[in-house]
Amino acid sequence: MALAPLSTTFPNAPLTDRAGLVTQPWRTFLMALWRRTGATAGIDGGAVSTQIAAETAARQAQDVSLSTAISGEAAARTAAIAAEAAMRATGDAHLSGSSVSVTAALLAEQAARIGADGTETAARIAADSAETAARIAGDAAAPRPLALLVNGDVPVGIVCTPDGVPVYVTE
Repeated sequence: MALAPLSTTFPNAPLTDRAGLVTQPWRTFLMALWRRTGATAGIDGGAVSTQIAAETAARQAQDVSLSTAISGEAAARTAAIAAEAAMRATGDAHLSGSSVSVTAALLAEQAARIGADGTETAARIAADSAETAARIAGDAAAPRPLALLVNGDVPVGIVCTPDGVPVYVTE
């Protein structure tokens, strides 16, 4: 029975029978697939084997290269950690040997800052006092409004002069 290679449909039947053998519709379907994918023509195994061997060699070379890079990175980190530890030890030795001078310098700076803060505070108090006195003097010289009355549509304001005399003002 000849099969049309491009008119094969997906079988609507069980894959195997009760004995475990492939059923006829599935056998026909699988044979059609086999023919469509090249049948017995196959491929050149030698060329594929050569390509696989070349890819394997390239991957192994890359693995060696990455392994070397990782080892180099680990060595660089170890050296950096050792250098940092040495620098910290040197700094600690310097500070522990000169702790008196560091403490004295800190105390001197603290005293200087406290003195400067006191001078600044006194200057601010003096400036605030002068400003307050100027405002009080300015307020005393200016008339102070006491009330605003409305006489019909005309607003009338009552102000007091510095000596306490009320003055009526209309706009």
